[in-house]
Amino acid sequence: TRCDEKCTVTKGLRLATAPSILVCHLKRFAYRPYGGMTRLAKKVKFPTHLDISDYMSNLNQARPPAYELVAVLVHQGQYCEAGHYIAFVKSEGQWFCCNDNEVSPVSVEKVMRQQAYILMYEVAEMRENHGYSSPSGAAAVNHDSEKRRKDQFSFLNSLLCGMDDT
Repeated sequence: TRCDEKCTVTKGLRLATAPSILVCHLKRFAYRPYGGMTRLAKKVKFPTHLDISDYMSNLNQARPPAYELVAVLVHQGQYCEAGHYIAFVKSEGQWFCCNDNEVSPVSVEKVMRQQAYILMYEVAEMRENHGYSSPSGAAAVNHDSEKRRKDQFSFLNSLLCGMDDT
């Protein structure tokens, strides 16, 4: 205020539109008192499905779409200057752990126990509406998907794990 009095304020962030892909970057590092950074190991619970209605702008009266968790990135190591990253990705209802050139199926329970660094949510049913298989395993609207599925898997492997089918 302009009256030179202290007052209580709040700071917030509201979304004007809902994104197709929502990336949540969790603060996992903090400055140490005498320099450098350290990793924060606090347990953060995160949902498999997300409703962002409470974070939408009051000017936008549209109901935002539901989101589905499709990837979790994890940093292993104590310091931000060093460590190892692994990714957990969901494809056709199954979760996979991508660790360098090794991809293996894992349970959703294992995914939910991770100390996430980055969470990726996708609008539920977005892929089916565009002819692709969904992360939850729902069938695509367009069924010329065998080659597309192989192409997607190859793309995901090369993108997330540096792997190549050749």
